[in-house]
Amino acid sequence: MGKSYTSKGGNLTPYDFELDGVKFVCTGGVSMLDVSELAGVGGEDVDSIRGVAAMHRIYRSSLEDDYDRFAAHVRKHITDPETMFEILSDYIEQSGLGPTAPSQPSPAGRLNTRGSSMDDLAWPGLPQREAHEFTDEEIASIRRQLAGGV
Repeated sequence: MGKSYTSKGGNLTPYDFELDGVKFVCTGGVSMLDVSELAGVGGEDVDSIRGVAAMHRIYRSSLEDDYDRFAAHVRKHITDPETMFEILSDYIEQSGLGPTAPSQPSPAGRLNTRGSSMDDLAWPGLPQREAHEFTDEEIASIRRQLAGGV
């Protein structure tokens, strides 16, 4: 048999945040595995299919019972991927698994992040991929899939 390991476990610290004035609470915690999945899409656009999938897994596992209410809110308000990524980034930082530098103030108005990447989460040595710009048809397909449609 190979080497044996024991998980150290730990206490999950709930993370609460407001989106459009509505409070949500992440009670499921965020793990290094979650962060590594998000880091695995380093170099791709935040709104790439792999980026969206990684964010979805983290939101689903961390929001637990609050996920359905959160998902309905995001669909109703058409929350942009950049805002969803910002919430996760703050959550990861608060959990102690991400960067600890102070957050930069948000600029006024809506951000134009077309072509923005998640390089800040990329681990050294990971291959960088060329960003993919989604077509309207791909975006509509992703929205249908997230809404439970086909």
